[in-house]
Amino acid sequence: MYYWYLREQTATVTATGVQVVAVTNVACHLWLRWSTEKTGKHMDAVLRRGMVTREVPRFCVVSYNDVEQEEEGNTITHTFLVTPWPYCETRWYYLWGTMYGEATPSESPIFEYHREEPAISEVIIPCWPTGSGRLHARVSSDYECPNGAPLVNNYVGIAYYPVAGHRYVSYKHWTYRGVTIFDTTALDPGKAILSGVFRTEWYNATWPTAFNLCAVEGRFETPVVLHDYCDLYYADTIYAFIACDDMETGVEKDIAINAAGLAQINRGGWTKFGWRTSLDIAHWTNPSKEHLEAAFSDGKLKLILQLQT
Repeated sequence: MYYWYLREQTATVTATGVQVVAVTNVACHLWLRWSTEKTGKHMDAVLRRGMVTREVPRFCVVSYNDVEQEEEGNTITHTFLVTPWPYCETRWYYLWGTMYGEATPSESPIFEYHREEPAISEVIIPCWPTGSGRLHARVSSDYECPNGAPLVNNYVGIAYYPVAGHRYVSYKHWTYRGVTIFDTTALDPGKAILSGVFRTEWYNATWPTAFNLCAVEGRFETPVVLHDYCDLYYADTIYAFIACDDMETGVEKDIAINAAGLAQINRGGWTKFGWRTSLDIAHWTNPSKEHLEAAFSDGKLKLILQLQT
């Protein structure tokens, strides 16, 4: 039978929960067992030859969840990501585990932890460059039946604002895709990003068919060239979106960024996002009649992040 004991443990608030790191005296594989109900305690009689010699305290967890350590195999350092864990919620937890595939009788003490809401600072980063148009463009195609195909024989026309959409004009299919870049070089790598939005005002928003305006991976370098806009066709992971019915010309709106999008924030460098509609070239239903366009007002697009201080 194998035994281990806990040498130290720490708990740290993260963007979505709590990270617990434990260190044991020998290598073992641990689970963290937590509950939102306070651990019960009662006295249990110890019998010797049918006689009660003493009473010892016993602890019990009524309702619990187990979280396995992040590391594989038997380790001395054990990391647990307990998520989600709402703010202002108290939980009780302890560690139990195995060694060489065999359950051990060893357990840690019971810990109580209250996840407090962290102090938050807001960072506002404008889209760069403002007003120059160097990073915003439209792409048109001379390909007359583009459904399901990438853009070919393209032309880039400069627009002085990020724009996304498509339309059919003069027997040509015009696909609008935008590229945006934000200077995130000054973001503190030691502060967790809790949430983020794109805040913008619409210069124009027209549509006969419902669609979503989507932020996708920014597959481009600077300066932007033609193929960068074509590459956005293949960027199919959505980092943020807003439905066309929620757009209103001249009205400022926030577009929430999901966890995958927040992971794209490039601390210490430039952060890039592409923009296109959910009805991009492969999903047009009637391209000769559809005219979809969502254009950001120049200088109005901002990246706003909530950071843990």
